[in-house]
Amino acid sequence: NDFVRDRSNHTCDGYSSVQTNRLRLTSTSGTTHEIEQAAAIAAAAVASWVSVQSRLAPIIGEDGFRVLFARSLHRARQHHPWLARQPVPGDWPYAMLQASLESRAPQEAKEGSLTLRESFNGLLNALIGAELAQRLLGTA
Repeated sequence: NDFVRDRSNHTCDGYSSVQTNRLRLTSTSGTTHEIEQAAAIAAAAVASWVSVQSRLAPIIGEDGFRVLFARSLHRARQHHPWLARQPVPGDWPYAMLQASLESRAPQEAKEGSLTLRESFNGLLNALIGAELAQRLLGTA
């Protein structure tokens, strides 16, 4: 979790993503509580993805996981067009996801995160079967 926290709170302009989104959301009538809720939802989502990646990458490879994650993002954006785009190669893969979740109202961030996870699970189930996918992911 320290890795997630350290890597996810920085942007290239020197402001943390939480600070950047606090400025963005307060200007669009978001309360500090909503901003903190969205940040917590984003942090939980990223932690979950780090866990899923650590379980699947040894089996399907890092590239396999990235392709599956990217395809899941593409499919989830059909319902939530504001979700992150594919990360630039070399970037931390969840920076854009975290920023996009933090920039939304808490309920919208939660729905987008759940849609992404459902898309990923559907693709993984189609590739390796629901039973194996469930065993591999456990409670991740």
